[in-house]
Amino acid sequence: MATESAPSPDNNNRPEERFPELAELQRDIERCLKSNRKFLDHFLDEDFDDELSDEDDPEPSIDDMDPEL
Repeated sequence: MATESAPSPDNNNRPEERFPELAELQRDIERCLKSNRKFLDHFLDEDFDDELSDEDDPEPSIDDMDPEL
C-alpha cells in the first residue's frame, strides 16, 4: 500500500526564501527596470518638447523654396 507523505515544510516556502540569490536578482532587475522607465519618461518628455519648438520654426515647404535652385 502506498501512503501519502505529509508535505515537507520546505515545499511551503516561497522561492525567494529558498533561493536568496533569486530574490537578489529579482531586486536588481526591478531596480534596473525602474531606472529605465524613469530614463524613458524623461527622454520622451524632452523629445516632445523638441517637437513643439520645431512647430514654432517650421522648415520651409517646397513651395516656399527658390525656384532657381
